[in-house]
Amino acid sequence: MQPSCNKWWAEEILGTKDFAAEQANIKKLGENPVFFLPYLMGERSPHNNPDARGVFFGMSMDTTRADMTQAVLEGVAFGLRDSLEVARSLGIDIQ
Repeated sequence: MQPSCNKWWAEEILGTKDFAAEQANIKKLGENPVFFLPYLMGERSPHNNPDARGVFFGMSMDTTRADMTQAVLEGVAFGLRDSLEVARSLGIDIQ
């Protein structure tokens, strides 16, 4: 359910349906100190933990909207990558 975090962030928190415009504000890839764990509905794959919850960390008074948007995108991407790596370790070829 991690990709639904993007929709939640854009619509419920940022109040926009134009998530692409929010992404365009991200300028410094690789330099973001903010992290997001995308477990708003628990985690099912590859680590089954229905009680896991989402969290931001690494924030300071300098944290921007773009930093948090980037953290959401990266958290979702790394969560999906985690599942992909498990599939590959089982010999499943995903293109």
